[in-house]
Amino acid sequence: MTDLEKYLKLKKETEAANQQADKAEGMLQAQLDSLERDFDCRSIKEAKKKLKLLSKKRERAKKQYYQEMDNFEKKWQDKL
Repeated sequence: MTDLEKYLKLKKETEAANQQADKAEGMLQAQLDSLERDFDCRSIKEAKKKLKLLSKKRERAKKQYYQEMDNFEKKWQDKL
């Protein structure tokens, strides 16, 4: 393989790698835009923080639901 052939092969590989990097960067930006639009988060760190908060809220709501359901069943057990 001549130096020119090596150079052309390397150039082609470099261009392909740059295209992949550009594509990945575009996909990342699209995901960040989606986070901001859908969840009002401007970074991954913000999204993780919001997810943690929402998970805690969900767990509290779930716990309250089961407590209320238990109270309901106790109150109306003879009618159910």
